[in-house]
Amino acid sequence: MEKEVMEKLLKFNLSAREELGIRLQEDDVTTGVQDCQTSLIGKIFGEKKANFNGLQTTLSSIWSARQSFEIRNLGDNEFQFIFQNEEDKNKVLTGKTWTFDGQYILLKSWKPGNEKFSTEEEKVKMWVQIHQLPPHWIAYEPGRKIGRIIGKMLNVLVPGNGNNAGNMLKVLVEVNLREPLLRGTFISLGEEKKWVDFRYENLQNFCFYCGLVGHGEKNCRVKTEDVSDNNAKIGQFEEWLRAQGPSHFESNRNRSFPEPSTPSDSPISPILERVKQHIGDNSPVHIGSEEVECARVEVIGCEEGQGSGTQVGKLGKQNLFNSNLLLFNLSWKE
Repeated sequence: MEKEVMEKLLKFNLSAREELGIRLQEDDVTTGVQDCQTSLIGKIFGEKKANFNGLQTTLSSIWSARQSFEIRNLGDNEFQFIFQNEEDKNKVLTGKTWTFDGQYILLKSWKPGNEKFSTEEEKVKMWVQIHQLPPHWIAYEPGRKIGRIIGKMLNVLVPGNGNNAGNMLKVLVEVNLREPLLRGTFISLGEEKKWVDFRYENLQNFCFYCGLVGHGEKNCRVKTEDVSDNNAKIGQFEEWLRAQGPSHFESNRNRSFPEPSTPSDSPISPILERVKQHIGDNSPVHIGSEEVECARVEVIGCEEGQGSGTQVGKLGKQNLFNSNLLLFNLSWKE
């Protein structure tokens, strides 16, 4: 039982009927289990209490589910999202990092007895820009090693020819929200040693005093305690940690997932799903104004692009397209 319930029961003098209890059979919960199997457990991570009606309106808009879904308030900023089909559920779960009212939405599949989020589950995927690298260090392998310092590595993006963001790397990592954000780290090669800055894209409610996500500096308990002890620390976290808008890389050079991905790691866009349905067919696939016949699809990286179906480059008989959620190669059918 939960700690709060146990503490309450210790105060009670239970009657005979209260003590007796009720024993359920598996058949009694069949309908409930069926509903939950296509559901997600979500948590709005932060100090602000989520407005239920506002959450319903916002998520109905941004999730674009094929069928309507139900939201149940579980308390403590946690919710259950019950979908009518597995496709809508997986689309939301494997999509981008969702936010509401300046706070991250944590999501996981429902499992019996696993309705609460543990501290180990309070993580989100973030694009992190790595700045101050010498030009010859801007490559896949340095990005992979640096990203592992920040969190679980999911992807590395390296700028290509003609890119106006060619002075940095980008990594997609799983960040633990219970730990202060890393501001950077030292990188060394032989006798050469450099400090590199980390800048976080789409960073939500963040404390520039303690470095934690989920509250602002005005409501920071650490700062309140430090000030009362005359031990305030100034300038530890600054505005530059917040990347000034996403930087869109325009080349697929060295893009790949460093580890075998799981469905929860790899964003899947509706466009990619439509393309996948036609793999091996002679049916044309419509992407934007282009019509192509494809033999295979290769996911080459994650990028929150602007618009769908924008042609951003050509590689021989391959065209590179940028979707809303990820980049992929379309190989022409011979």
